[in-house]
Amino acid sequence: MADSTTQVYVVGAGGIGCIASWVLSASGYRVCVVEADSCRREWISQHGIQLSGWGTVRPLMIDPANFQHLDVNRVIVCVKSFDNPTVIPMVKHCKSVLMIQNGIDPRLNEIAHRTDGIASFIGEAEKGTGRVRLSRLGALYLGCAFKNSTNDASALWLRDLCPAFRRLGIRVSDVGDILPYRNMKFVYNCAISPLASAAGIDNGKLLSDASLRKLFLGLLSENIAIMRAGGHALAKVGPFSPDRVAAILSSPWLARVLGYWFERSLRGTYCSMSDDFISGRTELPQYLGYLLEIAGPLPCPVNRLLYQEVQSLLARGFGPEIGIVERLTHKLDQKGLWDPFRAG
Repeated sequence: MADSTTQVYVVGAGGIGCIASWVLSASGYRVCVVEADSCRREWISQHGIQLSGWGTVRPLMIDPANFQHLDVNRVIVCVKSFDNPTVIPMVKHCKSVLMIQNGIDPRLNEIAHRTDGIASFIGEAEKGTGRVRLSRLGALYLGCAFKNSTNDASALWLRDLCPAFRRLGIRVSDVGDILPYRNMKFVYNCAISPLASAAGIDNGKLLSDASLRKLFLGLLSENIAIMRAGGHALAKVGPFSPDRVAAILSSPWLARVLGYWFERSLRGTYCSMSDDFISGRTELPQYLGYLLEIAGPLPCPVNRLLYQEVQSLLARGFGPEIGIVERLTHKLDQKGLWDPFRAG
């Protein structure tokens, strides 16, 4: 149990931010949550953060405008990457920064001595509230953001977060070099988030529906090939190593069998991009956009077509549309672009 005078700031009250705030508050830390959404800020001020099945905590809520005038020692940042231009100037001079964020955004390098966190668990927050549920267990990986560097702060974060998250069954590990873990989570997120969000489905449908599974496995195959061709190291995030994932993808029957097994753990879970898709402001540039930059001239037809289709939906102000699956499949079949992908 922490000393009640130990204060930690959490920037962002989405799914991950709410869970981090809850576990730290429940462990005795004084938690101050910095949230830009005034409706969510007011709701949490009145009702607290309510973690489904676990109870309620009541952190102090702060307007971002007031945060900049505080002398902040320790801060955990849990915001979408499209908010980085606003948030980075707020936190880069803080003494100890832990950045828990998916996607790849070179702008984060402005925070020179940060610790990075990659979450494989799923936390879903109800829009405009502090109601949150832990919809999938997993781990929180901590490490240095820069090669050949050491960060004593990551050991301090490990000391504080390990017992706090353990109460929810979430393992916290200091992995040293975080980049291979970030890269592998990026591989998964680029295959899951844009497709599931654009189609308006839960993540489990990517494995239970034959057409969606074919698209999903095609994306995953391309993503691993793109990262490896670019010399980007990949680490084990989840039950299988990158080599084992690649082997599974090369075996159609094994991919189908394991797909049905994993579908159960993903059923009823949704990407955070799903809500963003409706508003039209998404992390698509930090996901598929950045992946295609890494790919350069490499052939990656499934990703390129998905990027074009999602951009078109967003540009027209359309919400999620299950018809995107049929359009993608038809275009790939019409152009004979499925040949490189044996898994289906």
